[in-house]
Amino acid sequence: MGVDGWKNVEVPGCWNFTILRAVQLIRGKKTIVMGKKPEGKAEKAFKNIGKKIDELLSDLKEAGNHAEDEYADRIDELKRSGEKLKEEFYNFKEKHKDRIDEVETNLKKAAGDLKKAFDSAFK
Repeated sequence: MGVDGWKNVEVPGCWNFTILRAVQLIRGKKTIVMGKKPEGKAEKAFKNIGKKIDELLSDLKEAGNHAEDEYADRIDELKRSGEKLKEEFYNFKEKHKDRIDEVETNLKKAAGDLKKAFDSAFK
């Protein structure tokens, strides 16, 4: 463990430093790692990476909010259509109940006959 309970991280081709120190570098705070002042180019790179990550997170949040608003109406429309379709199906089923019951009975009988045929064919 490093300072204040932060885990030491080894960076290939570089020096060891704590995650806290890396975050400080990314956020642009001046810090000294292992007694050495970070090089200017590396510090600038960390700053730029941090800024780009912040911008990306902001853009993603904004895009998510936009998509949610854009699709909310479409989702509501689909829900209404689903309810309407469910209602129409229920009405159709009630209107043709006798015919549907007859078809269901015939399908069950046909399935039973088909099962018997397979059973006798593969015994």
